Amino acid sequence: MSNFSMHTTQSVNRIFSGLMVSLVLMIMLVSTQVSGQTEQTTGKVSKRQPTELQIPDSDLPHLRELKVESIPDDRKLKLTGPVPHIVRVWVKGDPKQKAIRFQFNPAATEITIHLPKSQTPGDSTTLSFLVSDNSATLSDGVIVLSALDSEVVGDEAGLETHPGNHRIGFWNHADDYVKWSFDAPAGKYQVQLVYSRAPATGTQVTIQIDDSQLDYQLVRTGSWYIYDTVHLGDVSVEDADAHTATVKVKKIKKGVMNLKGLILTPVKPPQKDSSNSK
Repeated sequence: MSNFSMHTTQSVNRIFSGLMVSLVLMIMLVSTQVSGQTEQTTGKVSKRQPTELQIPDSDLPHLRELKVESIPDDRKLKLTGPVPHIVRVWVKGDPKQKAIRFQFNPAATEITIHLPKSQTPGDSTTLSFLVSDNSATLSDGVIVLSALDSEVVGDEAGLETHPGNHRIGFWNHADDYVKWSFDAPAGKYQVQLVYSRAPATGTQVTIQIDDSQLDYQLVRTGSWYIYDTVHLGDVSVEDADAHTATVKVKKIKKGVMNLKGLILTPVKPPQKDSSNSK
């Protein structure tokens, strides 16, 4: 081979080697940038702050509020968890305080509030929340019986819990039931059940407060993760001593429910019209 040919071959090899090195460096640079962008994106997701529910009255810390600047088009308001254990949601100012459905994702890191059709997309609104992790008699007399500290009697049903989402699940046997012991002043109470159920209607349950009994046929809420707060009726508590509440199965069809708890709200007697008194 001539000296010219050898020189030409060496030059080509050097150029080729230089191009390969440049190409590798470019690939490494692009990979680093993509990796950095991915880390930044992931970081933004992981650093999302939980939605803060305001306490409008320090004497009633179990009542929270959330001001919504613009109602979403689909009326599904997304909150970032964990939030305090929600047992009821309603639109502030609603005289009937009609309960609104709320939903969790499996890890309870996202909560969806299913706003009613009465709420117009684009408008602002304020939501009220009743929250309580544990069973308690609250400062306004409301009694929350929470799944978190209930007694489960049976072979299969049991507590499932994530931060802000406690429920009795795996409830597939009719003989299993849930029980609470609690103190309450004598009086009349409105009873509400907080639950979710995926299968169709069919299962019937009995809620018993001391000697008072309320029957309810569970309705499909749409998913095991979508919760309804439903009114069952009123009961009277005669003595201001220890009381017992149970939730038992009367008839079972394709499982029972995820039970979040019971709410007992004092029924205030009608106010007397003092203007007519002598």
